[in-house]
Amino acid sequence: MAAKGWWIGCGTLAVVGVLILVLAVGYFATRAKDFTQSIETARSRYVELNREFRFTPPESGSVPGDRFSKYIQVRMNLSEALAPLSNSRGFVQGLSAFASLPEEVSRTHVEALRQNAMSLDEYRWITRQMYTTVAAEEKRTDADPAVRDLRRTLEAGLRQRGRFTVQTESSSQDLFNSGLLDFTWLRVPEATRAAVREHAATIAKTAAATMADTLLLNFEF
Repeated sequence: MAAKGWWIGCGTLAVVGVLILVLAVGYFATRAKDFTQSIETARSRYVELNREFRFTPPESGSVPGDRFSKYIQVRMNLSEALAPLSNSRGFVQGLSAFASLPEEVSRTHVEALRQNAMSLDEYRWITRQMYTTVAAEEKRTDADPAVRDLRRTLEAGLRQRGRFTVQTESSSQDLFNSGLLDFTWLRVPEATRAAVREHAATIAKTAAATMADTLLLNFEF
């Protein structure tokens, strides 16, 4: 009888195990489907925004001070929208936050961009100029420590984001690789450098937005 009870117990555990496995597979499949749909929704929002606010880079290659100020406002909103992912604890909570990321973050991002009459194309262009400026600062003999140190701050912002790593075919953990930098202008325009210097302290507070940078700068919309 003892042996029979042992087999019944094992059978019950096996059934429970199978049910847990089925539920887990269903959960992850649903999350994957939601994530794919969120990506498509985000893409549609950005495409529409680019049509609404057409952007052509200025011939001077300099970022106008007033546009950089608006860029900073948008970047701050984007960084705040990514907080749920960076604050997540545990794999399941992190996965839940990651799955809803494109939908919620793109909505917040697009709203902030529209409020500042800025397209995604302009936002990405200014982002590249910012990274280029920061990377070039350490090569200057008169380097501003506040700008130079932004590199470490922004790189650190990507290392721990809810234990998730963003990886694309053309990107890596190095935010300052050639795929993200704009070498069209071999020398950083002084106006652009001045804008980055003015807002260096605020940029440092938006390190969470570095995750979005790796995606936005490498995907086509």
